[in-house]
Amino acid sequence: MSEELIKLVSVPTSTSGSEICKVVIQTFRDISIDISKAVSVTTDGVPNMVGKKVRFVKLFTEDIGHPIVPFHCIIHQEALCAKFRGTTPLMSVVTKIVNLIAARPLYKREFSALLLEVDSTYSGLLMYNIVRWLSRGNVLDRFVDCFEEIKVFLEDKDLGNFSQLDDDKWGKTLIFLTDLSVHINKLNLKLRGFGKSIDVMFGYIKAFESKL
Repeated sequence: MSEELIKLVSVPTSTSGSEICKVVIQTFRDISIDISKAVSVTTDGVPNMVGKKVRFVKLFTEDIGHPIVPFHCIIHQEALCAKFRGTTPLMSVVTKIVNLIAARPLYKREFSALLLEVDSTYSGLLMYNIVRWLSRGNVLDRFVDCFEEIKVFLEDKDLGNFSQLDDDKWGKTLIFLTDLSVHINKLNLKLRGFGKSIDVMFGYIKAFESKL
């Protein structure tokens, strides 16, 4: 099994199913690829791709003139499952603290100096990016590793009242979420790359479920 990126193309107007279909078909024609030989389409499952009305998969199928097999991206499904229910308040606190320290040049330098003083293996915190699938696990892992230094820094600089940091139950939830997020990151990385067949990827997911 081989994979190859054909081309990156911007959608000129809207991201409706019809506009995406026009761009995809035109791109295939521009590089002389016969779209009638397409046998399947993998999408992220959003309405403009697989919805009931004017959707990409339906329009693309009509254009190529024969049925195709639609797939929902297995990595995207895994990412959706990783959005743990009820963890938004915890992530909000973590994100607020990280932004407070890492997004301000002075605090960022002073916190880096503190980490250097205590011989930490890190030089700072990681900022959270919601559109990157590995971001939450990486941010939480760094936050937990620097937990005591964060508490000291916030108290020393009087940067607000974050009583959650002294709440044992909150702390245990933080560690649980961090641990699970790191394991999901490892699974996510296994699902990426070239030459992986669907049965191999499915095996990774079933093995992960068994570990859980």
